[in-house]
Amino acid sequence: MKKLRSRRQPLTPVELAVSGIMAGLSVAMGILGVVLPVFQIFFHIAATLPVAMVAVSARRRALIATFAATIMIALAVGGAISALQVFQSSLVGACVGLLHRHRRGVSLATLTGLVLGVVISGATLIFLSLFSQSRILFLNAIRSRRSCFFKTFFWIIF
Repeated sequence: MKKLRSRRQPLTPVELAVSGIMAGLSVAMGILGVVLPVFQIFFHIAATLPVAMVAVSARRRALIATFAATIMIALAVGGAISALQVFQSSLVGACVGLLHRHRRGVSLATLTGLVLGVVISGATLIFLSLFSQSRILFLNAIRSRRSCFFKTFFWIIF
């Protein structure tokens, strides 16, 4: 009979590969959600799934590696706004995946999602009220991204 691996072992190459692939997939969906605001909700829901899959099937160490890689890749590729969006999606995916892994019900997952939504919204409001200049910069970045999207969209169509 094969010996079971100790839980204190470092990540295996398979776990590293799965973590990297799922992090890349989550980042791709998250950045598509930022770039294409029309389908934003669908892409952000899709961005939670790879992290939730890792949370269900792998060790917690692999989940932490996936979560960290997701945030770092999103920050490097898409910037701060994309990293924040991907962070939120990854956090929800990790919580839902862990709840599913431990056989918790849908009601507890819904409650966890609501609590996370309130906490993230509160933190966003606090940061935007504390840093008023950053708020203006943040809103200008959203306006410029929106206008760039529309210019590109109409340039492609016409």
